[in-house]
Amino acid sequence: MYAKTIEINAGHTDAIVIFAEILWKEGKQDQAIEFLKKWIRVNPRSGNLHSELGLFYYHQGREEDSLREFTLAIELDPVLPVPYIQKGVMLLSKGLPDEAIPLLKTAVTLADRADAYNVLGAAYARKGEYGRALEEFRMAYKIRPGFPGVGDNLANALLDLHDYEGAARFCSENSRLGMPCAEDTLERIRQR
Repeated sequence: MYAKTIEINAGHTDAIVIFAEILWKEGKQDQAIEFLKKWIRVNPRSGNLHSELGLFYYHQGREEDSLREFTLAIELDPVLPVPYIQKGVMLLSKGLPDEAIPLLKTAVTLADRADAYNVLGAAYARKGEYGRALEEFRMAYKIRPGFPGVGDNLANALLDLHDYEGAARFCSENSRLGMPCAEDTLERIRQR
């Protein structure tokens, strides 16, 4: 269906992205990348396609290629949140929270996405700004309570703020909801 959609409308970038993701999930990573590069030549101004190519490069550990694609995606389509988030993730992994924060703030203004708030919280936590981190983790949790890691991030921010009872209560409530805190978070609570 996606191939037919692309055949009918070569500018249907969502169909191109989904087709590339299918190739990727089938274990055809190189083919998925070449497919995207082909359609980028047809649609060179598509931030969506450049963003997806950046994700694929990121998953292959090709950081420079990934950063280049995310930067280009932002230039071409400044309202796409994903390249801001991914570029923020990469900068944060390099220990550059001050560079990541403006990108992540832009992402949260573009879309209410749990991943954007969660990474923004991680950036503030990296700087030792645990109150601000907690606010961002709470926003991520409000949007999507089951988002991977957000419950533990929220509990750890409470612990960093010395609210041991709040962290214990949060983990207990989360456990009752079927989303228990990780063992290392629970160990931090027990060691207070």
